[in-house]
Amino acid sequence: MTLPPITRILLLPVLTLATAATFAATPPGEPEQTLPYQSVFDSYRVFHDQAIADWRLANRTVGEIGGWRAYAREAQGAARTDADQPGAVDAQADDRPHQHGGTQ
Repeated sequence: MTLPPITRILLLPVLTLATAATFAATPPGEPEQTLPYQSVFDSYRVFHDQAIADWRLANRTVGEIGGWRAYAREAQGAARTDADQPGAVDAQADDRPHQHGGTQ
């Protein structure tokens, strides 16, 4: 009986895993090792809604602290550089080739 090639390909990993499981079993006479279990739900904190705030005030506050770049710096823990300043222009921006086919 000849098996199709795909069946042979799929059969090889199954036999390999079955053989590995047999050899990885605990030798007779040795106690099984018990692993500690801690549920991820033991430290679960229930979600609480935040108070609704005025979106205009929130946008103004974000603008005052530097916009999205301030949050990116906070996430990276990096110091503020001149390139991060709002309105800073990249010196090489006009020297780069444009791939979109248009001209400036």
